Amino acid sequence: MLKKTLLMTAICVGLSACGGGDTLPSAPKTDEKNPALIQIPASLVGIYDVDFGLFRAVYTLLDDGRFSGFHYTADYSIVSQPHTSYTPAFATTVLRPVSWAIFSAGFVESSVSFNRQLNNGVLNFDIASGGIGPFNANAKIQKTYNSNSSKTLYFDPISMSILAGNYLGEVRSVGIQTPTLAVNDFVLDNTGNFTVTSATCTFKGKLIQHGTTGIFNLQVQTTGDTCGYKGPLLGILTPLTLINDKPRLALQMATEDGSQATVFIIQKT
Repeated sequence: MLKKTLLMTAICVGLSACGGGDTLPSAPKTDEKNPALIQIPASLVGIYDVDFGLFRAVYTLLDDGRFSGFHYTADYSIVSQPHTSYTPAFATTVLRPVSWAIFSAGFVESSVSFNRQLNNGVLNFDIASGGIGPFNANAKIQKTYNSNSSKTLYFDPISMSILAGNYLGEVRSVGIQTPTLAVNDFVLDNTGNFTVTSATCTFKGKLIQHGTTGIFNLQVQTTGDTCGYKGPLLGILTPLTLINDKPRLALQMATEDGSQATVFIIQKT
């Protein structure tokens, strides 16, 4: 009961402060990818903007069944991080448990269910917690580079030559007792290696492209005498926008047991 109360309080404070089928589809054909701002329809894979009303989300669905996302308020101010893994043929009518890191509350909520379901070209999302009740939203199109592009962030990978560079942003974590922190020294080289320091932790990792998509798999090592992570962080990098060759990226990671989680939102300088 105490944890439910804390969860409700944390979500409300965080928000008010910032104002189908069983088979997964293949990528769109090249001639469907749009010079004239043709919208690419939703499917059971991709990157999606999702609006729940009180908060928004970016959700990533991979062809190996993994789901990862983050909830945010104004200008990608991070609130929480849900993630789970399905089998690729998982029946989409069934709610299943999902880990939900509540950053403002400082813990990972375990009594959460999640579902995604494709109906008549509309991808429906349901996420429900015993602490804060159900939320429902949908997406009809794939997320693109920006509002003036029809290139999708999932099916049309941003080249490493554009991704490489220096980044600024912020990071939120749960399970290591740190507040929201500024990111000032995220460096990504043109081979996919990156480093960044946050509080007492140094993060080192490498981007490994997920198939031919715009998503990168992550395995990140943390070091530091008082760094609180219990082991490697696993997750994905999701591109959020590309404007004037300046990407904005989200790194969504958690320890293998799910008890500690971290999200970086960074913008190339």
